Formats: sequence, structure tokens, C-alpha cells
Amino acid sequence: MDESARTRFLSLLERRAARHLSHDQLDVLPLLMRLDVPFLPHGKRAKARALAAAAEEAGRLEELVDQLRELRPRVWWPAVSHGCPETAEATAAPVTVYQIGEVNTGGGAFFGGPVSAGGDVNAGADSGHTQIPKE
Repeated sequence: MDESARTRFLSLLERRAARHLSHDQLDVLPLLMRLDVPFLPHGKRAKARALAAAAEEAGRLEELVDQLRELRPRVWWPAVSHGCPETAEATAAPVTVYQIGEVNTGGGAFFGGPVSAGGDVNAGADSGHTQIPKE
């Protein structure tokens, strides 16, 4: 894995951890995993960065991601394969799309499972799809 991919992976991991975990969880997680974090800085982003760096140094990024998935199962966490982080494009899970006729979804679709747009969503733009008029 090149340095750019590694940096993107660690940055994404720390942003998600800082956003979805509490200060207390970020303080306790290194202890539970027995990671050597010399000090815990102030601020959630800095704590998440120290946690990711300690896990990487110990060769335990996969275990860290597993712990994060257990704590926050509804959050999409980046995948680590054989100790090498992969990009979101390479590991995107299939998504099932259901067109619901009886439930008012505003004419949209219902997605079963975690969904990540990856920045490719253009909200408000006309998609060219026609909506079925209500009877």
C-alpha cells in the first residue's frame, strides 16, 4: 500500500472515530486493547489520531476496526484486509435497493443496509427518473 492510501485510510478512521465515539470511549479503547499510547491528548480528533497511530504501530488496525464496528455497528468503518487498508471503492459492499409502492418515501428508494455515497450524490439535481403519479 502506498503512503497516500495509508494516509487517507488513517485520516478517515480518525474522523469517523472522533465523530461517532465519546471522549470516554476514546480514552478507554486503548486500555481495553492494551495499546501503548504514551499520552492521551485533549480533543476527540487528537485522541482518535493517537489511537489509530498506536494500533498501526502495533500491527493491530484490523482489531481496532473490529472494536469500532462492535461499538458503532451502524457506522461504515473502512476495511482493513490482511493488515493493509483498502480504499472505499475497493471494499464497497453491495447495496439492495427496494422501490416501495405503499410507503411514502417521497418518490425515492429505500436502501437496505449501510450506504455510503462517497461524495457522488448530487442532491436536488434532476436525475431524469420519472415518478409514478399517485392514483
